[in-house]
Amino acid sequence: MEEPIGAQYAVHVALQTLKERCKNLQEMVITLEEENLHLRGQLSQSGPNSVSVSDLDKLKAQVAELTENKLQLLNKVKMVTSENQELWSKLSRLSHVNHNLGTQLSKINDSLVQYTTKKKETHSPLIRSKTFTQDEPHTKVLQKNIEENGKICAELEEISLKIINSFAQEKSELDSLYSEIHDIQWGENIITDSCGFYYEDYDNNIIDNFNSVLEELKTTKETVVSQKAALQIILKKLHKLQEIRKKKVCDTRMSKKVEVVDKGTSTVPLSENKESPIKSIPNQVLPETNIDEPPEAMDMICPVCCKNFSSNVNFKVFQDHVEKHFTEETFELL
Repeated sequence: MEEPIGAQYAVHVALQTLKERCKNLQEMVITLEEENLHLRGQLSQSGPNSVSVSDLDKLKAQVAELTENKLQLLNKVKMVTSENQELWSKLSRLSHVNHNLGTQLSKINDSLVQYTTKKKETHSPLIRSKTFTQDEPHTKVLQKNIEENGKICAELEEISLKIINSFAQEKSELDSLYSEIHDIQWGENIITDSCGFYYEDYDNNIIDNFNSVLEELKTTKETVVSQKAALQIILKKLHKLQEIRKKKVCDTRMSKKVEVVDKGTSTVPLSENKESPIKSIPNQVLPETNIDEPPEAMDMICPVCCKNFSSNVNFKVFQDHVEKHFTEETFELL
């Protein structure tokens, strides 16, 4: 995944600033060295009789002052170099965080595609018999699918929480970086003011670019929050689906047991035998759900905009709808 435009521009500005500062400091050091050589040449050419004691003291004081200025400039060069190195390390960390966010979003997309394919494969076909129509039980397969759906929901929740935390951390790092850059460029005790090469034609568009990057991150955070809400809705629907499937398995087993008992102990015809469980168990609470009807949770739901797709819709249409939410523009925001 390519780095965003804001990070590339910040790196370019940092490198250009470092080059110009080093160049100006080198020129000032060369000028001071030439002045020192010139003063030393004057001292060597002038004889002891031609120069008075007061003039020698003045020249020595000038040499000492220039030497002190040179040391101060060297210390300031070191400070500027260390500050540039810190800025470079922070920019590299931000680019690494953006790369990690891109990989996490791709993992979310893959997990959603796998979940929809598994959900489509686990739909059990109907079996037609001479007496009645019922769903094929496959109790072991249903229990296994319920466990897999629970794991997928847990993974989706964990991924959404990680994304939100990473966005919050990235925003705090950008805020701190912005404040440091603002203090370096506009502080009262700025180093460049004392060195004499302050940039009068400073480009104010850099601050605007940082503000635009912050706004893009805020919009991305809002998008992630909406995705989290959609994932929570999907999780609730999956829990409902698990409860419906558990009731379905229990009702199927109970109907089979009652049918076996009635066939072994009664000589009543099959049409009357179907009503015997209700008469023999008056206090039993019958389930309200209809086994022959497929549950509503089998319908496909978009995890981003929560749009419902019926089971009759082709899966390719649903997949194209979900992929439209993950375009190149949304990835460029990261």
